[in-house]
Amino acid sequence: RYRSPEKVIEEIEFLLNKYKVNQFEITDSIFNGSVSRVEKICDLIIEKRLDIVWSAKATLRKEMTYELLCKMKKSGCCALAYGVESGSPRVLRDMRKNLNLAEAEEVIKNTSRAGIQANCFFMIGYPTETEEDFELTLDFIRRNAPYIYRFDQVTGCHIEEDSYLGLNLEKYGIVFEPEGWCNAKSTPSIRRDRLQRFRDLARQLHKHYKCETQL
Repeated sequence: RYRSPEKVIEEIEFLLNKYKVNQFEITDSIFNGSVSRVEKICDLIIEKRLDIVWSAKATLRKEMTYELLCKMKKSGCCALAYGVESGSPRVLRDMRKNLNLAEAEEVIKNTSRAGIQANCFFMIGYPTETEEDFELTLDFIRRNAPYIYRFDQVTGCHIEEDSYLGLNLEKYGIVFEPEGWCNAKSTPSIRRDRLQRFRDLARQLHKHYKCETQL
């Protein structure tokens, strides 16, 4: 359940006045689940002239307009972390991730235009990811490199026991080997190679990145 904008501002003011804290990281899993709530929080920060900077994780959605992003910047937003995961529409559907890549690109571009760092998350080696799918991800990165500030987290696909994939091993033909999980389209070796190619591209683009090595 979301706390009201007024309650959020009350907590910020308390920390700002009592402890002189003026940098905040909002750790809600989906800070912009309600865009109207985000706008109200920004309005209150601006109205009260709170001298703060803040960052958050957010979803890529068309409601994140350039005008809203400019207001977020004015209220002190310095960075937003977006979960892209893949540049392949098919893999995104398999992930059950409702993301329109054209809209995502527009939001990333407008985030940068508004003066906010656009940081992105990607997942490499989903069980249905092919070489063509991975190339689509690299193409997405190349197209949007001027607007992506850094890659906050890039991971190989982990399979937890009680996750959707963990509960559907047979459907995806997944078996576990000493080195990691495998199926017809993905092995630890394939994922390792793709992560390295991602690193190589990030370096070519002069982008900071964080890569997990667990495969």
